[in-house]
Amino acid sequence: MDLKKAKGKSLKIAEVIRAEISSGKIRPGNRLKSVRELACGFSVSIKAAQRAFDTLEAEGLIERKAGSGAFVKETANRKNNTIYFLVPHAAHMMLEHETSIAIRRMLYGAFNAALPSQLVQMIPVSKSNDANINKKPETIDWAALECIPAGASVFISSAWYSKIIPFLVERGVRGIYLATQFEQAYQEMYKTIQETRWPIIKIDRFTAIQNAVSHLYSLGRRRIAAIKSYPNQPDHPFRKGFIAGYEHCGMPFKDEFFREFTPSQPGNEEEMILALWKSNKFDALIICAPGIVRDTFQFLTNKQKLRIPDDVALLAFRDMPNYMSLPISISVFDFPWVEIGAEIVNVANDENSMQREIRFQSTITDRDSTLKRSSIETISAFLPEHQVNRTFSMEMV
Repeated sequence: MDLKKAKGKSLKIAEVIRAEISSGKIRPGNRLKSVRELACGFSVSIKAAQRAFDTLEAEGLIERKAGSGAFVKETANRKNNTIYFLVPHAAHMMLEHETSIAIRRMLYGAFNAALPSQLVQMIPVSKSNDANINKKPETIDWAALECIPAGASVFISSAWYSKIIPFLVERGVRGIYLATQFEQAYQEMYKTIQETRWPIIKIDRFTAIQNAVSHLYSLGRRRIAAIKSYPNQPDHPFRKGFIAGYEHCGMPFKDEFFREFTPSQPGNEEEMILALWKSNKFDALIICAPGIVRDTFQFLTNKQKLRIPDDVALLAFRDMPNYMSLPISISVFDFPWVEIGAEIVNVANDENSMQREIRFQSTITDRDSTLKRSSIETISAFLPEHQVNRTFSMEMV
């Protein structure tokens, strides 16, 4: 009698889930509640809930993935072939901001790598171009996100989207996440991504600036300084990689070589650069904040009367089109965003991409701000990428 009751309870759970699948309440790719949650919700034993899953799996309605849970099975005729790129806001894509340009380059790479039958589609996630959805979650455009089908491939480019990730996990999408090595404030989000076993693409900013220091050292520079935005980040990969670069070159590192500033305070950058110059008379400067490259160049050449690159070599992070208006072409280190975009498509099309990690290294492009009479010119547009690869590599970990 007890056995019959147990079977009846498990069949009832299976019937409810089957009806929800049939009605579309839960869709292909959606993750189901855990066995423990079902047992609690239906006031049954864990074994009874487990038997319900066994029944649904035998019927081909669900599939269980080790470490991730149970999902509504995606049948071949229901499969969505679109790759969804999350972007902050439609207007953001028109800006000359560093993230806007990086996303445009990745989109270019994805468009060119996509199959003839495949669509790469942008999904703006914010109702306001000025809002940070982590600080103002009320600006999230949930209606736009509801357009993403369950089980679809979705690219998320940073922890900026952390408020949206639980929704995507619950929806059962095949997420592809771009990590930037500095997400200590988002450990729960990162843990969720790892538990969901999304493939992760990493850009190695630690090695990028370490190589930048080594490169400038190879050009004969011995008093190399660096500046970045946002203070009080001792574990940031740019700071740690900069120190590692000094150690690699056998030079003693001093804190005065690495400075940080608050972007929201007007004039703060100029004061910081002046203090940096007075403290160590640097002969090379790595600028990790693309937004201040032009002002830094003007300050060093017009106010300090320094010659670039004779007195100071300049190496900037990110290859930005607005560097073109400067009288000297700016040397840069950056990541191969077009290639990253192509790899996003490759991962999306790989059914076995769960728990896969791909790491991209940076490239260095020497122009007139580090080497006089360089043959490499600044490009006028963000497409296509125009890079001289010195340190680029891609690792499958």
